[in-house]
Amino acid sequence: KIALNGSATFGATTVSAFVAKDDSVGATDTAFGLGASYDLGGASVVGGVERGSTGNTRADLGVSFSF
Repeated sequence: KIALNGSATFGATTVSAFVAKDDSVGATDTAFGLGASYDLGGASVVGGVERGSTGNTRADLGVSFSF
């Protein structure tokens, strides 16, 4: 497996992305994803979408709290 990822912050918003190649059994393609986080000051809205190496697409959205 080989992967490349990175992120950048623009004010209160952080954007991250990755691309990965997986040659293991069951993996047939390149995986990639994109995510974002918006800092609300004590909490963050976080979400992302990924297309996995088996072709499945998944997404998530939520709130992350820091105390």
